[in-house]
Amino acid sequence: NSSTSTQIVTLVDETAPVFTSVPADYTIECDEEVIYDAATAEDNCSGADVTVSEEIVAGDCPAEYTIIRTFTATDNCDNSSVATQTITVVDTTAPVITNDAEVSISCDDYPDGVLYATASDNCSDLTLTFADVAIDGGCVLPVGQYERTYTATDACGNTSTSTQLIILTDDVAPEFTSIPADYTTECDEDLVLDDATASDNCSGVTITYNDDMIEGDCPESYELIRVWTATDNCGNSSSVSQTITVEDTTAPQLTNTCGLMNGEVVEVCCDDLSGSVSIPAACDLTFVDNCDADASSMLTETCVGDNCPTETVDSWCDITTPEALADGETCDNYSPHSMRLFNFPGSEFYTTIDGNVANNTDGTQTYTMTVVASDNAGAGWTVTANYGAGMDWATWSGQPGYHSYKSDCGLGDHTTWLYSMMDGGTASGWGDYLGSELTLSHQPSNGYFGFQVGEGANNKNGSYGFSGWIYYSGTFLEAGVMGSGDLFGDLDCCLPYEITREYTVSDCSGNTTTFGYSVSMTGEACEDGDGGIIGNSGGDGSNGDFVTLRDLIVINSLMPNPTSDNSTLVFETAEDISVNIDLMTMSGSLVQDLFQGNVFSNWPMTLEIATGNLDAGMYQIRINSRDFVVTKKLLVTN
Repeated sequence: NSSTSTQIVTLVDETAPVFTSVPADYTIECDEEVIYDAATAEDNCSGADVTVSEEIVAGDCPAEYTIIRTFTATDNCDNSSVATQTITVVDTTAPVITNDAEVSISCDDYPDGVLYATASDNCSDLTLTFADVAIDGGCVLPVGQYERTYTATDACGNTSTSTQLIILTDDVAPEFTSIPADYTTECDEDLVLDDATASDNCSGVTITYNDDMIEGDCPESYELIRVWTATDNCGNSSSVSQTITVEDTTAPQLTNTCGLMNGEVVEVCCDDLSGSVSIPAACDLTFVDNCDADASSMLTETCVGDNCPTETVDSWCDITTPEALADGETCDNYSPHSMRLFNFPGSEFYTTIDGNVANNTDGTQTYTMTVVASDNAGAGWTVTANYGAGMDWATWSGQPGYHSYKSDCGLGDHTTWLYSMMDGGTASGWGDYLGSELTLSHQPSNGYFGFQVGEGANNKNGSYGFSGWIYYSGTFLEAGVMGSGDLFGDLDCCLPYEITREYTVSDCSGNTTTFGYSVSMTGEACEDGDGGIIGNSGGDGSNGDFVTLRDLIVINSLMPNPTSDNSTLVFETAEDISVNIDLMTMSGSLVQDLFQGNVFSNWPMTLEIATGNLDAGMYQIRINSRDFVVTKKLLVTN
């Protein structure tokens, strides 16, 4: 049998589990990993199940908080026990700032508000700020450098700082605000020397100046290069220049032209019958130039005309056939002629077509004549005769030996004549005489008579002229000839020509002023105080004082002539004048005063001349008035 007895034994578990391991509380940085360790528990009767719950409690900043972990160990009988773990998350780490030690910023851009640094935080957002403090250094004015302090603050108030040197840079050169303009000025004007001004973007500016003169071809012309350089405190610089061109465009000014006008013609008459002229010396101009103290004047003299002096010829005379007196003959009772060849198989008498005298610079004279035969217009000679330097009467007559003069008509004063010897000559035939050649030499060979030049020296009239004997030899139409002859001529040595005087006054720069005038040799004789023509003589009443005025006194007749007893002179005057009538020898000596008194114009006057007591020979009747004379030869026979 059994009996069964049932006993219910109820096991009771009223004991909660016991934690065998609970993670300890700890504090970590917010950027560290939270370690979640587990808790363990055991139960006296049955296993224990441990559960965990978490509560996050926010801290004072986003990066800080507290994790409260609650562990509950429950056994199978629902007995439980609780344990907690507190994990504190904190943020004690300041942000980290990263920046370069130095940063350069253009002074134009500062302050630019740019952060030249970065910052980071381990857990939270942050703010990065900076503050600049001016410090010494740099080139920019007034402040060239700043010490910048960066401050980084995270959400939990952790801060860090970093410093940085901010250097202000200036790479912009100064700018000129005023630049004097280039200009050109005259050399005598004051230079206007204005200054340039400049400014700089960041720092002060210093302006330096220098100039350079570029010389021109002349001291008065140059360029002045003025250079300004503006430099800022950082060494940036810029330069500008001004060019002042100094020039001389002003021509010299004449201050004295000797009373002459530009282009004026100064007329010069002949001082005497030999053609002497008193040419005024060239004007010595004075002038000034605005700049060039060394301005100079150049004179160019040019002679214009056929009668100009040359390097070898001082002056010229024209030769003409001696003029006849009023009766149509010369004073020797011949028809006018200029060359005579005695005992010549061709023509004896010749007249001048043209001719001239070259008064050479060495004192000699060259006579060139083209003569034509009086009886054959198709034949003649070209004569060239060279004579030595002329001598006055005292020199001529004072030479060793015997020397005299020849005065066939008794006209003129032989003491005023010039005398010379022929050095040689030629005569070349032309026309019908072509091929004929003569050599000329002085005659007489002993030089008793010379070639003579002066008033009345031509032995034909009282005019200024020449005469001389010649000896000729050579061929005439292929036949040999020789013999003697004469040369005669009236001379016009008062010939026109003109000297132009052109002045050019120049300064170094080539500016010129021109001035000019001319000296005109008029070819006219100078008048004396009485309106007559000035001759060579001194006006003492001798024959040399007279020249013939053809229409003032005219001898109508002298008859009979020749005469052995008496002769009657008939003459007229063109004006009411006082006349002197003299009987003269052919040598010019006074034989008798025939008449002195007044005569009426255009009224024939008659004068009886007694010749019975005169020696036989040739005489001349001379009528003169107011320094003019006419003559007529009278032959007296026994």
